[in-house]
Amino acid sequence: MTEIQTTEFVSRQNIKKYERLLKTELSELERHYVTGRLKEERDFLASIGDASLGNNGRAPAAIFFGARSQFVKCASIAFIGLELLGPTLGI
Repeated sequence: MTEIQTTEFVSRQNIKKYERLLKTELSELERHYVTGRLKEERDFLASIGDASLGNNGRAPAAIFFGARSQFVKCASIAFIGLELLGPTLGI
């Protein structure tokens, strides 16, 4: 498996996990967070597909890693925000 294929596989697994989570009972904040992560994973997979067109199925490394690093930054910021606000919000 190439690095891109591995990352696509992980993203698809994350999408399945988030979809399962959304079928459970969640607070409004948790539902909002999971919905955001689901959208980011779907957008990320779409960006890999768009970037790979005309490149024999391989995304250019700069586009691929740029999109993934943005996702990691957003997820980290969201996690830190929940960690800081969690006690205030009772979660």
